[in-house]
Amino acid sequence: MPRWLLHRIPDGVSTGEAAIMEPAAIAAQTLHRANVGTADFVVIFGPGPIGLISAQMAMIAGASRVIMVGKEIDSKIRLPLAKKLGVDHVINIDDGETNLENIVKNLTSGIMGQMLSLKPQGQNLPLIRLLIFYVGMVEWLLWDFQIK
Repeated sequence: MPRWLLHRIPDGVSTGEAAIMEPAAIAAQTLHRANVGTADFVVIFGPGPIGLISAQMAMIAGASRVIMVGKEIDSKIRLPLAKKLGVDHVINIDDGETNLENIVKNLTSGIMGQMLSLKPQGQNLPLIRLLIFYVGMVEWLLWDFQIK
């Protein structure tokens, strides 16, 4: 690794605190670019470390509601953790009964807000397009699929 990419950990900062700085910086920059603030409605796809930190930062920024969308693989640890951290609505998109479009429509009552989409899966693209119509804005952070 090139030396210029390394950062010295300041005295008084634990290795655990230092390790969380990069994901926290990504979350903070994404929220800043999306201009998330008071009364905004935020939907986060992906309850990984960056998604969970983003949810906390969105709540600190004053978002009126935060939805965390995950998959079945997230249902044992990550989605319950999101709820424990204070996320308003935690959704397992793989449960076969959830209609995220209807949930967002009902929660927003037609009021425009912010939508923060983290790590969208290819199969979510049509859903995300529908959410844009109801919610307003999307800030893309990560792509982990190829468009064919």
